[in-house]
Amino acid sequence: MVKIFLLSAAAILITFLIKLLAADIFFIQAQKYEKKYLFEKAINHYQKAIDLAPLSSEYLGSYGKFLTRISKYNKDKFSILNKAEKLCKDAIQKNPMDSKFWILLGKIQLEQFSETSGPVFLKLAIKYFKQAFKNDPNGEITTEGIAYNLAEFLLPLNKPDFDWALNKIKKTLQVDYPEVEYLYVSVWKSTKNISLLKELAETRWKKQKKIKKSQENAPIDPSLLSKKQWYEKSFEGKNFYSDGNMYWNGTAHQFVEIPGQANAITIQAKGSSAYGIWPYMVVSLNGKEIGADFIQNVEFKNYAYPIAADKETTTKIISVTFTNDGGNKIEDRNLYVGEVTALSTSQ
Repeated sequence: MVKIFLLSAAAILITFLIKLLAADIFFIQAQKYEKKYLFEKAINHYQKAIDLAPLSSEYLGSYGKFLTRISKYNKDKFSILNKAEKLCKDAIQKNPMDSKFWILLGKIQLEQFSETSGPVFLKLAIKYFKQAFKNDPNGEITTEGIAYNLAEFLLPLNKPDFDWALNKIKKTLQVDYPEVEYLYVSVWKSTKNISLLKELAETRWKKQKKIKKSQENAPIDPSLLSKKQWYEKSFEGKNFYSDGNMYWNGTAHQFVEIPGQANAITIQAKGSSAYGIWPYMVVSLNGKEIGADFIQNVEFKNYAYPIAADKETTTKIISVTFTNDGGNKIEDRNLYVGEVTALSTSQ
């Protein structure tokens, strides 16, 4: 009798372990399909993993994160976000102390707020982000997640929530790696407040002991941006630029520190034509247009635009807009932007 019981228990355990192993295989494959943009296969495999291991908060949360990501590509966005929200709440129920699920839940609310401007979504987002921070007040990743999500939604926040979000942005800007400087662009898009950008830049410079004060005759470090630093989403919000490759109409923004004495900037640009028309590039600094050109060259060429010179290094947002995307089965009109440099034409 005991032997039969032990054999039954062993069989149950083996079956359970096989299910867990199979679930993990489906989960790993789902992530691979996601990276390859094979969304239907990814959905199928995420669901199979959850069916086999319904108590896994990691599977539930990852599937919810994936659905949040692809919702922007789907006409039925709200239905997908609702499903993502349910998965995320299920993950929280299984593991309420994991801050990344609370951050994801807040992000889902922001996605819905961006579509509807409904204040309830923004209120819920703040609530969930604060819960994430409560769970993990010293976690760098948690603080970064809050900062990146709220940076583009500062303007509609009330004063206490604005200050709370700004505090998380400042803390994130104190880390060493340069990628966090994209937060400047997000804050700019939300507020168009150059004084706030200067305040954030000062926070970063002081922490890293990189306060730079240009003198009257100091040599200019001309390099402002590399080609790899240009990344942004198109006007429609469904497509993203990277490495300066602008395949759709839209504006790419970047934060720059322009040295004192510089009275011009140059932007490397090239293009491809369609119907005999070349891409049109509009360049702005702090939201004000400083120049525009048809880019009629297939290899990179420098385009120079005059700017007002300052005595000291200044914090600015440079923006490049591609306005006339078009093409056919043979031709495709695109704009490509590269390095940005500062010049002093008086030297």
